[in-house]
Amino acid sequence: MLWIRKVIPAKLRPYFDGKRELLKSLETKDQGKAEPIFHAAMADISERLERARMMARGETPSPVVTMHLSPEQQANVKALLARSCDRGWLRENSLDRVRIRQPDRSRMY
Repeated sequence: MLWIRKVIPAKLRPYFDGKRELLKSLETKDQGKAEPIFHAAMADISERLERARMMARGETPSPVVTMHLSPEQQANVKALLARSCDRGWLRENSLDRVRIRQPDRSRMY
């Protein structure tokens, strides 16, 4: 089994229950299959570390919502967000915090 191991900086450890590192199984031995899983897992780990950095600076991180959307659903969400900005319901810069990713099929079944 292949794993990711990322050291948590000392000043961020209180936000991870004192853990010294984050471990994530890629759930495969095949490096070819592991590569896309690795990139998705590293993006998740990086996001978690960035949120902890924000909390350490006293900032409030924006909520994170993870959804698996088809390309058609992604287009609908982007259009809805754009309309919401046009109507003044969302600030234009809030769209910068929205990340829509392709679904990770290996995790869905």
